[in-house]
This record gives sequence, structure tokens and C-alpha cells, in this order.
Amino acid sequence: MVTSFLRIVIAVVAVGAAATGCGSGGGGNASAHLTVQAAVRRGVCLPVHPGLSPYRGPLVLVRSDGRRVRVVADARGLGRTALAPGTYRLVPPLLGSTVRTALDGRAVGAIGGRYPLRILAGASPRLAVVILPRHGECTSKGAGA
Repeated sequence: MVTSFLRIVIAVVAVGAAATGCGSGGGGNASAHLTVQAAVRRGVCLPVHPGLSPYRGPLVLVRSDGRRVRVVADARGLGRTALAPGTYRLVPPLLGSTVRTALDGRAVGAIGGRYPLRILAGASPRLAVVILPRHGECTSKGAGA
């Protein structure tokens, strides 16, 4: 009699533990923490190896439902924010500029002038952004310094 009661208790505990591990409950919508490192390419007019400067300012991510999220990069070009899981697009921060992006070391190509980023729940992705100013800036005197 005690043995059958013990089996029932063990079965109930095992089912409860399995349900918790499956993600039922509040764990399904865990936010992700995106870390951004942004830089601006200096000296776009130089023929060889232009340098990079940290980008200080906001980067805008637009979620597929239209919600916008701003990530502000500090003086070192670093920013961090919590995001809901989903698909986002990075909008180039400077008028007429393009960007080179990599999410967790993988290059992200442009689609329609936007850069799609897929963020998973509970993840901590790292986004690297290099902002390339438009080429017309080479015509001004002193450009490329």
C-alpha cells in the first residue's frame, strides 16, 4: 500500500518537473539581451585601410509589427538592450549611409535597405555594426581625415 502511494507521488512529481522543463508557464516569452558594438568608418576616401571610430548615438531596430527599439551606443560604441523575441530590421543611422552588420559573427545582408535580425527568446546575441558614410563626402575639402 505504501509502495503504490509512493509510485503515485513520484509520478506526479515527474510529470510536474517535465511540464516545467517544457517551457509551460512564464518562461515562453523570455526576453533576449542584445549587445551592440558600433563603429563609423573614417577616411572613406583613403585608398588603403581606412580606420574605424566608435559610433556614439542611437541605433533603431524596427520589429516586424512596427514597434521601434532604440539602442544608444556610448562613447566606446557599445550599447545593450532587452528585446522581445522576433524579427527586427536595423535602420542605417546616418542619412545616405550603408552599414555592414554581423549577428553573432555571421554577416547580415541588406534587404530593401534594411538589415533583418532574428532574435530568439532567452538569447544574448552580439551585433557588430560598421557604418559606411556615403561616398559623396569624399568631394569636400579635407575629407578622409
